[in-house]
Amino acid sequence: MEDALVAGGIVNEEAGQFGSLVCICLAVPLATSAARAEDKLQALSNSEDNWAMQGKNYSSNHYSALTQINAENVKNLKVSWSFSTGLLSGHEGAPLVVDGKMFIHTSFPNNTFALNLDDPTRILWQDKPKQSAAARAVACCDIVNRGLAYGQGMALRHRSSSRPCSMATSSR
Repeated sequence: MEDALVAGGIVNEEAGQFGSLVCICLAVPLATSAARAEDKLQALSNSEDNWAMQGKNYSSNHYSALTQINAENVKNLKVSWSFSTGLLSGHEGAPLVVDGKMFIHTSFPNNTFALNLDDPTRILWQDKPKQSAAARAVACCDIVNRGLAYGQGMALRHRSSSRPCSMATSSR
């Protein structure tokens, strides 16, 4: 009597056709919801005001069509502000920018910060998960985090334990 993973749900082998039908019926509303979420993410990535994906868009081309900075004036750039996460280990994922907020993450212990870009010195919220220090010793390929994801109004990340974590971005 083993269970099988089918289309994102657990179906008992003895459930037969009925179990598969239930799984398919549950998958249809999820697929519709996912399509709406993808449309919202596509709209965010098309906007030059947002950087809602690690590579800017589904093509991951890291390209912005903004022209304010160009080959002639790039040499005049100066730091206007900086933000320290308080950790010295690697930070490999790019920050995300959605609707005037910047979301920054760290390597272990996988802290996440939200900044208001109208006043980047103000931390809107921060999430500092409690994780076992033993995770550092068994981490493959260092303790870095490859970056946040954004979807359905939430910043998403994986902890060092590979457990996903979501944080509501607008209600905090």
